[in-house]
Amino acid sequence: MRVSFKQCWDLRMSGGHGWERGEDEGSFKHLLATEELLEARRSAARSRQRFGPLPYPASQAMPSYDFYAIGEDHREILSFILESGECDVFEHGSETGKKSVCFRSLGDFEKRYGIADWSHIPESLLLQLHVLDAGGLVQQRKIELIKSERFPDGGFRYATNGWGLIQLYLEAPVRDSLRASHTVHNRPERLAKWGNLDHDKFGDPAAWDWEKVISFAKRLNQFIRRQGVAKKGARAILPAAAAARERGCEF
Repeated sequence: MRVSFKQCWDLRMSGGHGWERGEDEGSFKHLLATEELLEARRSAARSRQRFGPLPYPASQAMPSYDFYAIGEDHREILSFILESGECDVFEHGSETGKKSVCFRSLGDFEKRYGIADWSHIPESLLLQLHVLDAGGLVQQRKIELIKSERFPDGGFRYATNGWGLIQLYLEAPVRDSLRASHTVHNRPERLAKWGNLDHDKFGDPAAWDWEKVISFAKRLNQFIRRQGVAKKGARAILPAAAAARERGCEF
């Protein structure tokens, strides 16, 4: 059964999707157009359990690149981005009670995530890249947290949003299992199909230089692809991830 936008919105407002509240329909539509339903799409079983089919056609999917990376692979990717000097690198979601961090160095990552040794990263790094020359509005959106088992005291956190941000998820292994990391970004043709976007809250997608966004995303993906020493299907496996696979880590 196909799920309508309204059904997804009703599900979210009823608490069926998780920990956010206090959003209006424009906010939710922005999330649909960026990261959250993309992540649901990437895990088909979880998507069916939470939402059913996507509320937009597959032709409107965002350009993405999947790969396997771990530890030192993450460091090499982040070094490439930081040394380019072309991007601000934000955490996607902040720690509870804090604003989102903008990372300027590997040391900033080590401090934020408690990384003592890059061969072991305690958690996945969920990042948003803002290509500086692309302009556009980058918003730190405050999210109130519902009291729950995960957030017993409630509180708040911040999410970094913007139509032209490049999402970079660097996954850490969980119980000797590694999910694919990925990059993904919007495209103007896709946003044009949504219509009635909330420019007051999220800015005008036309304010972004999409050629700059797409150009940097392509160069980043090419760098990652070149680091690969093996493949699983079309997905590159980077050196540290390949070594972990030899030690028994499952992809």
